[in-house]
Amino acid sequence: MEILRVERLKTYYESVRGTVKAVDDVSFNLHKGETIGLVGESGCGKSTLGLSIMRLIKPPGRIVEGRIVYDGKIDLTKIDYEELRKIRWKEIAMVFQGAMNVLNPVHKIVDQMVEAIIFHENTTKSEAVERAAKMLQLVGVPIDRMKRYPFELSGGMRQRVVIAMALLCNPKIVIADEPTTALDVVTQRNILNLLVELKRKLGLSIIFITHDISILPSISDRIMVMYAGEIVEIGDLREVMNNPLHPYTRGLLNSILLPLEPPKPFSFLPGEPPDLINPPSGCKFHPRCPYAFGKCSLERPQLHEEKPGHAVACHLYR
Repeated sequence: MEILRVERLKTYYESVRGTVKAVDDVSFNLHKGETIGLVGESGCGKSTLGLSIMRLIKPPGRIVEGRIVYDGKIDLTKIDYEELRKIRWKEIAMVFQGAMNVLNPVHKIVDQMVEAIIFHENTTKSEAVERAAKMLQLVGVPIDRMKRYPFELSGGMRQRVVIAMALLCNPKIVIADEPTTALDVVTQRNILNLLVELKRKLGLSIIFITHDISILPSISDRIMVMYAGEIVEIGDLREVMNNPLHPYTRGLLNSILLPLEPPKPFSFLPGEPPDLINPPSGCKFHPRCPYAFGKCSLERPQLHEEKPGHAVACHLYR
């Protein structure tokens, strides 16, 4: 059952050089209990898409057009602040990138968690402390860490605290923005396992944002590939990993070695992502694409379903 639908979303930033089209005509849906892995190079618009869903875009950024429909009936782009406050964190929460940047270094963990609960819900301080303790236990943080400052915890513990804070108000959707970046491999694996377990226990729907496609098989049900502000491919995890359709997706997969995969020569994508103020005409990937032909530089490809449940935006298939 669908819990979130994004339709023709455009989020732009105004700069002295021109308009940055960070999210440019993006559409997708998220089902209850599903995890979508959103992957792409740095600067492709992944975080902006997550922040747009939360309505946390700050000037000079703005949502230009499109719809973000929650639970089939609430368009998040149309409601006012008071209505949005009832949904943000209580229905849709976000795990921001960089735990130390999220947690206030001069306040104890328990104070920050209690403040968040009281701000969003009508409850007493003692009830808020009790709920914070239970949530920390759920994510594997010992209760005695509640009275510590963020700098007294390891990177993995801080990330678990940030996840716990996102879950304090029992949201149905969690947007996790690079939650394992800058963590060592063991801690990264523990955080991924934690999210999988929380999804199972709480019935969460998750949008997992990352630049590393190699970690998605352990957490995602579907993969959504983003390039230069656009979705270029979306489909079931196994289908996309085993039969990638877009040349960009193939390039991402050829640049990494997956677990249990036989050794292979590494390749890389030539060039660099386009300037989103003045992107190439037609397909934005065509200057880097080894399969580009005349139409690619003239006409923008539309996302279409090439196989059941597997869509791609590429002229090679039309």
